Amino acid sequence: MGTAMRKRTKHRQRILTWWQFQLNIVVPTRKKLDRRTSLGSSNTDESAHKATIRSHCLAYVSTLYPSALTIRAVDLQGGCSFTVKIQHGRERDGSSETMLQFRNARFALDMRFVQRVQSLHGLLVPETKRVGHIALSGGSREVYEMTVVPGIRFDSVRPLQRDLDEQSAARIKTLLDGMAAYFASSFMTADTDATTSQGKCSGRIGATLLERLTKLSLDLPADELRSIARSTLDDVQQGAMQCLPVVLTHGDLLPTNIFVDQDTWALTGLVDWAEAEDLPFGIGLYGVDRLLGYMDDAHQWAWYDESGTLRKHFWSCLQERVPALVLKESTLANAVQLARVVGVLLWYGFAWDDGRLDPVVNKVNDRDDVAMLRAFLLVHDSLLQ
Repeated sequence: MGTAMRKRTKHRQRILTWWQFQLNIVVPTRKKLDRRTSLGSSNTDESAHKATIRSHCLAYVSTLYPSALTIRAVDLQGGCSFTVKIQHGRERDGSSETMLQFRNARFALDMRFVQRVQSLHGLLVPETKRVGHIALSGGSREVYEMTVVPGIRFDSVRPLQRDLDEQSAARIKTLLDGMAAYFASSFMTADTDATTSQGKCSGRIGATLLERLTKLSLDLPADELRSIARSTLDDVQQGAMQCLPVVLTHGDLLPTNIFVDQDTWALTGLVDWAEAEDLPFGIGLYGVDRLLGYMDDAHQWAWYDESGTLRKHFWSCLQERVPALVLKESTLANAVQLARVVGVLLWYGFAWDDGRLDPVVNKVNDRDDVAMLRAFLLVHDSLLQ
């Protein structure tokens, strides 16, 4: 090994050691690993392994941006990724902040979809590019550089009381205006020839949609939920959604991935497009209900007292931008309503399991999801009025 290479290796090792110290990492010895005898010790080893991987990622960031002013892991991490925020010095061209995301190779981004999202929604989504990969003991990680979208996560300002004050209600209406514009843009820019009848839904969810609805109709943890799943499956099998255009649909449209202006709550960004795929328009509407209430301490969904008015405001804004939805008895409007129910069933009917979306939720381990299923499915008759 040459002198220069030895110096680089020592430098990277010093950086890694520093990050391990910052994260309070205790790397288990082989002897400790061999003595795992309980679930608790296994979880401890898993946490230590994850922390070690993150320290390697942070060391990689330090070498990639040696002049960075600050490097810190973001507070809210995804289940399949590790994201770091970097603040740059004045000498750097462009933005003063950058995000770097490490993703397990199994969950690598499809850059074709990323480019489509950026083309369709512009400044609402972070510009993303792949910058490399690193090999780690737990498998390689794909590395992506992203711009920072403006604003704050809606989840950090969402009201947690039923009775909204006048200002909060007005702010949520402003957010719903932006969400309606986002959905309308998806509809208006869709390929009108790309309907569900032409088999354009070939992604992870779209290709297995009927199979998933069938599973929900059999395994959901309540008769009323299984009944709704069965009737929804029947309608889909009879072609009730075939008139809908297929659009690029966000796969995790939750308050944590919706960014708003801190003062007005105007929509400023939508992040985490890793699960995006082409699906019938309306399926993505599952995300709107999460803006109209909150999960209370008893694990029950609590609607805002003004949720009915806010919901009507959203649909009014969407109908204004998509006139074809104005007639609530139209085939298209009914199909959109059905697609929304399909979206709610798919996104809250299956549990997250290390990146898989196969196990159906149950009342013991998935109380919040079951509560949201009940709440969101019981309001579908009031839509498009």
